[in-house]
Amino acid sequence: MNSIKPTPPIRLVCFAAPLPPEVKQGYFPAAEARVSVKNIEEILDYTNNFYSAEQIILAPDVHIDPPPLSAALAPLIEPALHDRCHGLWHGQNLRSVPQEALARYVREEDFAPPEGETGHQFQARISTWLLQATLHGCTLVVARPPVVRALAVHALGGQSTLTHHLDSEPETATILTHHAGHWRVRQYGARV
Repeated sequence: MNSIKPTPPIRLVCFAAPLPPEVKQGYFPAAEARVSVKNIEEILDYTNNFYSAEQIILAPDVHIDPPPLSAALAPLIEPALHDRCHGLWHGQNLRSVPQEALARYVREEDFAPPEGETGHQFQARISTWLLQATLHGCTLVVARPPVVRALAVHALGGQSTLTHHLDSEPETATILTHHAGHWRVRQYGARV
């Protein structure tokens, strides 16, 4: 008799960091823009209401200040979890981008800003990371809202076109679980 050894469940608590201030003023984020998360202990307390966080993975365009009190939870920076690359549009006012091109950017997943990423490429990058990441137990991921949304889209088995049907608000938590070979969305966009 062949017995298949069950794999322990993986739990991903994804915190959507604040957006760069320029986004709220109608600009694409600057390429080097980093946002700061100041309430990491509150986020860890929230996470621990569900599962005990064993590691923190941080997108490179997010900064935690102050760092977690526990040295065992020193964040690991994951380059693949950066926000979508807007190429030459980084730092540009939305009004300065040709309206037809902006409409295509919003509507068409195969459209890329000059020297930027398409929606499909962005989704594929995030999905590839999730498929290849060595995760165990409970991991807290801190990234910008589009990254959290892309992680949820992957868990739902969707393609990048599904992102048009999901909002991802800043400073919210999404919980993904993986068990028996399947990702599930346990919670999406809860206020922390």
